[in-house]
Amino acid sequence: MKKDRDIGRLKRLASYPRYVRAGAAAVFACSVAGIIIAFLITERPSPFRMKSFPTRLSEDVVAVVDGYERRGMYGNGARFYVKADRATTYKDNHQELQNVYLEVFGGESEASDRMTAERAVYLPATDGGFKVFFSGDVDVLTRHGLKVRTSEMSYDRGTETVEAEDVVEFEREEVVGKATGATLEVAQQRLSLLSDVHLKGYAKSGGELADNDIESFKATGGAAVVDLLNGIMSLSKMAAVTVSTKPRRGAAPSVSKMSADSVNAFLQEKEVSRVELAGTAKIDRLANGSDPRWLKAASAKATAHISGDVTRMELVGSAEVRTAAGNAAPTVVQAESLVYDRGSDRFEGKGRVRIVTEEASRPAVITAAEAVYGQAVGRIRLTGGGTVSTATETLTAKELEAMLRKDRSLGNASAKGGATLLQKAADRINEVAASELAVSFDATGNLERAEAKGAPSVVLRPLVPASYSSARLGAGSSLKADFGPGGVVRAVNTVGRTALTVAALAGVPGESDKSLTADSLMASFSADGKHITKAEASGNAELIVDPKDQVPGTMRTTVTAPRLDCGFFEGDNAVRRCEAGIGTRSVRRRADGRGPDQILTSERLEASFLTGTKDLEFLEASGSARFSEADRTGTAARIRYAAATGLVELRGGQPLLWDSRSRARAREIDVSGGSADAFLRGAVSATYFNQSQAASATPFSQQGSPIYVTSDSASFVTARDSGMFSGDARAWQGRNFINAENIEIFRAEKRMTASGNVRSSVLDARPRSSGASSVPVFGTAQKLSYDANRKTVVYEGQAELRQGGDRIAGEKLTAFLGDSNDIERAVAEGSVSVTQPGRRASGEFAEYSVRDERVVLRGNPARVADDKTGSSEASELTVNLRDRSVVGEGSQKADSSGRTRTVYKVNRQR
Repeated sequence: MKKDRDIGRLKRLASYPRYVRAGAAAVFACSVAGIIIAFLITERPSPFRMKSFPTRLSEDVVAVVDGYERRGMYGNGARFYVKADRATTYKDNHQELQNVYLEVFGGESEASDRMTAERAVYLPATDGGFKVFFSGDVDVLTRHGLKVRTSEMSYDRGTETVEAEDVVEFEREEVVGKATGATLEVAQQRLSLLSDVHLKGYAKSGGELADNDIESFKATGGAAVVDLLNGIMSLSKMAAVTVSTKPRRGAAPSVSKMSADSVNAFLQEKEVSRVELAGTAKIDRLANGSDPRWLKAASAKATAHISGDVTRMELVGSAEVRTAAGNAAPTVVQAESLVYDRGSDRFEGKGRVRIVTEEASRPAVITAAEAVYGQAVGRIRLTGGGTVSTATETLTAKELEAMLRKDRSLGNASAKGGATLLQKAADRINEVAASELAVSFDATGNLERAEAKGAPSVVLRPLVPASYSSARLGAGSSLKADFGPGGVVRAVNTVGRTALTVAALAGVPGESDKSLTADSLMASFSADGKHITKAEASGNAELIVDPKDQVPGTMRTTVTAPRLDCGFFEGDNAVRRCEAGIGTRSVRRRADGRGPDQILTSERLEASFLTGTKDLEFLEASGSARFSEADRTGTAARIRYAAATGLVELRGGQPLLWDSRSRARAREIDVSGGSADAFLRGAVSATYFNQSQAASATPFSQQGSPIYVTSDSASFVTARDSGMFSGDARAWQGRNFINAENIEIFRAEKRMTASGNVRSSVLDARPRSSGASSVPVFGTAQKLSYDANRKTVVYEGQAELRQGGDRIAGEKLTAFLGDSNDIERAVAEGSVSVTQPGRRASGEFAEYSVRDERVVLRGNPARVADDKTGSSEASELTVNLRDRSVVGEGSQKADSSGRTRTVYKVNRQR
């Protein structure tokens, strides 16, 4: 048993070497397998991170080739060449390549696209194409000279598209760029950059940028598309472009910065020629040491044309351009669409154009529907309705042209089509309007001159209407306005029919509207430009004063003359005084239209106006002055109308007043403006042309002969149609007359009165004994009354009638007239006395019958005394003047000789 156990142990010992050899072989095999596995693991590329990389590929290796190289052609005729340090082919025909080089030729062309990388995965396509995924130091050089570098990318031969999702760097001649993610369409030469785009360009001698005078440009954006075939670079998502010009002759380069939501840069002949910006577009051209001027532009969309520098901008949608030099305030140009040519420094704007020349001390604001602004020459043209405004002036018209000075202050402007110039001060607005208007400004920006053509007008309007009168000046042809220091109006000259109107002050009773019209007019203004101080109207001048309150009795006055010179109240636009030259004519017309016009003509005229109401104070005409009202006319050396009295005063040169019925002279004549009454003083001499013109209101009997009246003074009252003569008054016709202190003639009532030491010879008597001859009758009294209707002449107060040697007296004598105004009978009352040569009669009443030459006396008693025959008394006595007989009635008393009868012969005179 023991021997068997020993034999078994020896056999086991003898087998140990075989087991060791087997274990060693196993370990060696495991080591080899590990080495192979490790080699295989290290040789296969790391997994691709690209989203487009296939998720499932075969892992069955078919072949591994070192120094791999292949040339081929695909269905579209394109050739390719690929080379790699090692190519591993898998069961699904995809290949994994190391240190790969791929070159693809387009058709028969020898130009090719070249791609290199540390690793690549080649995927064949069913249509004969292929797709390659590259990783590790990927470089691409396209047939068009574009170099691309990235860490991973894919190339699709079918679409000739390169895609990269990681950071991409690229370069083409003078341009380099960087982005995250890109797509390159090789055939279309289109490079799409997906995010974080940065582009740079630097000029090289003989390069494209240098040829275009560009030193460098930079572009950034959230995304971009570079279309090399069509020469377009499109940036989006807050894109920005910076262009620097090439320095010249020691001048510093200019820098322009552009930004927008999206930017398209266009290349022409491989040169950047145009940049289009859309969405909050901005263009900034920076100042530099050589050129202090800068520019900032903004709009919804913009196009920048580039030839080295930005040469032209086209802005659309709320466009704005600001330009200035250094720290100066900028000029601002705004419009819906705006074109700026930098070479000529010229703007063209359309749609709500607004230009502000802020660089000047007094900037101008220009607005229009369309505008062309040549900033270099300072010329602005506005069409479609425009406005040019300064701090105090506003010029508007359908078409406007303005010139600016070097400091961009407004120099001059011309306007056509409904042109209006407004000048606004603290208390007033001055307005100039015309079809055409030209204005100029001084070096300080103040208005200097305005020239208007085509129905021009000037309006001076207070902001507070009650402060002073507004005025308007309108010309038929043209006007010129000159302005003094501070831009205040100094003078206005007009050509063509011109009207200056001054409105009545609101709320001031008695105020009048005034207008001054002439073929030409020159108006001067106060030092502050608020008020007119003087107006010189030449050629058919006319002044109209029209009361605002149209109350009864108010008169509208019109003065015409070859020339009128008017002065104005200080501190107001109201006319103070006007003087007219040769050949003046004034017409005063009642406001209510009732009654005749008053017309005043003369060689010279002066019109003065009241301080308070500014209404007419007086008109004074001199030199062959003539006044007329309806049928009445007056002449004098000078004639004056005074508003305070309402009188027309005729003075100097033997004033004369007449109408179709009469005329009157006096040293002074006043005619009432309201009632047309007349008042005469000093050596009054009046003539009624005949008795019918006097309406038979006088007792004179000759119908066709004139009636003359003289006195110290006289008055004619129109309402009563009467004339009163006072102070040594005398009226006569032929040999008939009336003398008295006062004589009054009432034409309408056909009567006349005389008072105060009346002496008259107005009556004729026709006694039978005289045949057909009339015998004049003289009368005296304190008062005489003639009534044509009653055919009576009444003498009162120490009255006496005398016919030849016969006389009849009493307190009151009434003469009754016939058809020919001859006395037919006379009645005496109160202390009556009748006297004949050698005989006297007395009583309380006497009636004288001219035809019968008989006097009937009544008294208590009536008495007759005869120097030859004695006397008789009775309650009634009849005296026969022809035979001197006396017949008594009632009780009588005879002298000592008994009953007495007296007869005497009446002395008759023709």
